[in-house]
Amino acid sequence: MSTGEINTLNNLMSKAVTVRRSEDQISVETEDGWSLHIYNAVTLSGMEVIEPSDGTLLRLVFDDYVQDESTLSLKFRGGGLITIDMSDNGYSGPEAMQLNGPDGSIVIWN
Repeated sequence: MSTGEINTLNNLMSKAVTVRRSEDQISVETEDGWSLHIYNAVTLSGMEVIEPSDGTLLRLVFDDYVQDESTLSLKFRGGGLITIDMSDNGYSGPEAMQLNGPDGSIVIWN
């Protein structure tokens, strides 16, 4: 992951987000139009996962992110954590992640 890619996550910082799960991805969406779609393998921890029929998991506040060589962790207020496997073994395609901005911008992590 390049520094430029990871810094685009600053657009989610300190915002209330909705976390959704579908069959092939987890999405983290803000009310102002940002959406992060995660396709790689993930681990959810420190949060109670609720799965109603509309796919909404949780309403959280995005606090921070931490990356190392093989993972990216998204931290939420109250201790929730989404850990994304960014290694080759975690890949399930079409890309690792995609961030869409309200202005039509797109950032892809491969």
